[in-house]
Amino acid sequence: MAEQEIVPYSLSEHPDPHRHAVSNTALLACLFVPPVMWAGNLIIDYALVGHSCYPGEVPLTRPTAGFVWPLIFAFHLLALLVIAASFLLALRNWRVTGPPMGHAHQLMHRGEGRSRYFGIVAMGWAAVLFVVVATQTVAFYWVPLCER
Repeated sequence: MAEQEIVPYSLSEHPDPHRHAVSNTALLACLFVPPVMWAGNLIIDYALVGHSCYPGEVPLTRPTAGFVWPLIFAFHLLALLVIAASFLLALRNWRVTGPPMGHAHQLMHRGEGRSRYFGIVAMGWAAVLFVVVATQTVAFYWVPLCER
């Protein structure tokens, strides 16, 4: 290694030059809100459908309460809206951090652009979980809530 390639620690740049463009709260919210909404949606579905279809010792053919399907649908829509908002926030975070400078190999070697990386990972999480929740929502129309 040549002498000019060695940079003292005090003169080196931070590995994420755009770290102040996006708050840590926004980065973490984009990463964790979609999975939490999906898991919460599953828990609510299980509780509502399970109790309305199997309130006692004998399973029912139809839900006992008439509000079960509208309530489940409302929770699904809420989850879809929050996941879509998380995707848009992640997209904003990704754009605000700007295109990384330099060659891709150099960026990987130096580790620049962690905020930008979190943005793209959060967009992927949100897109996948949006499709999962949307598929679950459509499945409630095709599959009866209570089935013996």
